[in-house]
Amino acid sequence: MRINRLMGDKRALSQVMSIIIITVVTITMVIGASFWTGALSAAFTRFEKIEIRSTSVKYSGGNYDIVINYVNTGSSSTSVDSVQLNGVPCSEFSPLTTLGGTFSDLPSICELGVARTGIVTFQSGTKDPSGNILTAGVTILVTLHTTGGKIYHTSVTLNY
Repeated sequence: MRINRLMGDKRALSQVMSIIIITVVTITMVIGASFWTGALSAAFTRFEKIEIRSTSVKYSGGNYDIVINYVNTGSSSTSVDSVQLNGVPCSEFSPLTTLGGTFSDLPSICELGVARTGIVTFQSGTKDPSGNILTAGVTILVTLHTTGGKIYHTSVTLNY
């Protein structure tokens, strides 16, 4: 008798209502998942890219000035944290090299699209730890290292 009373109660959701509820839940889940994957992909597609626009060398009063003009053309900002000449940090030369312009306070922040100018100054005859002398006729590979771990190269030939 109890079973008949339960079966006799025909109140339930119609098929149309069930389909509407399932559709709404599915659409809500798809929208949530698409926002999540969009945010996830945006976090992994940001990159730094320093473009060295020009490099020049000037000789004056026994000193060489290497002038480097560069800009960050990537999608995230970065900082130049070290400058090397021929693979040797500037602090290891004798007599010491002087960093100027945007290199004067390392790390130097490099915002998106902002043109920057760094200057490396050293005396003619400066030596690296291996005894290599920086003088007229020598080609120098200048390396910028960023906090993101990337390196960017440019080269100049010293002349009078």
